Amino acid sequence: MHQNILFDRVKSLIESYDFSKPFSLYLKDLFKLNPKMGARDRRETRDYCYHFLRIGSNLKEEKFHVKLAVASFLCSSVKSQSLEILLSEHSTLSIDQIEFGTDRKLEIVKEIFSDFALEKIFPDIELLSNEIDTELFCKSFLIQPRVWIRIRKSLLNL
Repeated sequence: MHQNILFDRVKSLIESYDFSKPFSLYLKDLFKLNPKMGARDRRETRDYCYHFLRIGSNLKEEKFHVKLAVASFLCSSVKSQSLEILLSEHSTLSIDQIEFGTDRKLEIVKEIFSDFALEKIFPDIELLSNEIDTELFCKSFLIQPRVWIRIRKSLLNL
């Protein structure tokens, strides 16, 4: 029950996002409007939203929950109850494969969805310089960064 609410919330957030500001600020504003959401709910919502966005324009013809399941399979490395439910109800992907490396998971996804392509993850990939390994660059989008930097407005003028 909780997971269906979570996945529907993710769907409504993604569908209502208009790209007028960075997604992180969009989520921050929405979370401020919904103070009843606990820290775990916010984290799960944020993670699933980013999973969905990380696979770019892949699987456009698939239903939202199928695309979310594939994206979460590719971007997650840790089992969770919500992920297990998402995978079992909306895909043929197995939670037991979640700890596989990115390359192996991509192979599994491409076996099921033949139109899935790394090139669809990053728009205008042909504009990258020749020195950049495009395959490695696109795969990097499937891995959540370990570090991010927050600059406080009060410290901006130092």
